Amino acid sequence: MGKKENCCGCTACVQACPQRCIKMVYDEEGFQYPEIDKTICVHCGICDKVCPFNKNDVIDTDPIAVAAYCKDNRIRYQSSSGGIFTILAISILKQNGVVFGAVFDSKTKKVKHMSVDSIEGLDRFRGSKYIQSELNDSYKNIENYLLKGTKVLFSGTSCQVAGLKSYLRKDYSNLVCVEVICHGVPSLKLWNLYVDDIEKKMNKEIDNVQFRCKKYSWENFGTNISFCGKSNLFQFSFENPFFRFFNSNLCLRPSCYNCKVKGKNTKADISLGDFWHIDEIYPNLDDGKGISLVLLCTEKGKQLFDSVSDEMIVFTNGVDYRTACSCNPAIEKSMEESNKREKFFKDLPNMGFDELVNTYSPKT
Repeated sequence: MGKKENCCGCTACVQACPQRCIKMVYDEEGFQYPEIDKTICVHCGICDKVCPFNKNDVIDTDPIAVAAYCKDNRIRYQSSSGGIFTILAISILKQNGVVFGAVFDSKTKKVKHMSVDSIEGLDRFRGSKYIQSELNDSYKNIENYLLKGTKVLFSGTSCQVAGLKSYLRKDYSNLVCVEVICHGVPSLKLWNLYVDDIEKKMNKEIDNVQFRCKKYSWENFGTNISFCGKSNLFQFSFENPFFRFFNSNLCLRPSCYNCKVKGKNTKADISLGDFWHIDEIYPNLDDGKGISLVLLCTEKGKQLFDSVSDEMIVFTNGVDYRTACSCNPAIEKSMEESNKREKFFKDLPNMGFDELVNTYSPKT
């Protein structure tokens, strides 16, 4: 596998291996990496060929940037930003297509990718998930749909989109890839500690997590945790210890500090994120309900967006790619690694969750 900073965990190698001799294994920090069973490996080299981080191709797209939000207030409220993903997904489903995206699994308390072929099933796909999702056989299943001529929309992080494109090894006109503008993915070991801690303190089992709840407003968001028994716990982002760890850049995957598929090197057709500071371009526009930053990276992405634009409020004047990057730097910039990261992961298995919080991310 080589250096860990050169592996994003996309699982393209696992899903492409004809011998099925590669599996994903969690390391001591709580991130998955491929492990090869050398007793059955035939050295075909396919795993190296499909690794997106082994490729030196530079796409250098010229994205069209717009600000937009969904006219349906229910969809907009349930979404992290402006609800644009749902509008795009509904369009594909109305064409007898299928949508792949990330959902929170209440049984495992993890995030995983799954597919849906009905509009009713989209609710679980809405909202940001601040854990790296398990892709399992998603790439294989997508390929099967594509070969049958079914339209597919895949939503994921930049590296997951790059992994899918690399796995397929050819372009498909019936595939649209939508990426989320990504801060990075945190350690699952830390997440599991947090889940155990909150369930013990509440004496209840977590049923669902809304990582970006707009109960009060889009910018003043928080985490809303639902427990079995229908009770809820809402914490603003500065109150929630896991969210503070995430924002501190202490606990991100090594590859996230030098992401190779950000910005104009994206492999996606459309990029979606938050259009922070939109009020500086359009005074009084921010009504607290969320504005999406949309980057149309390919002609295919632009055609899909234009086909559903009647269901959105779209702003283009004064919006361009440079402006978008200044309002949401994560479009192009990887997060800077904390100088406390190494020590944090040494202490992670030896400290209780409260001690970790007090030592590395106390509430201010």
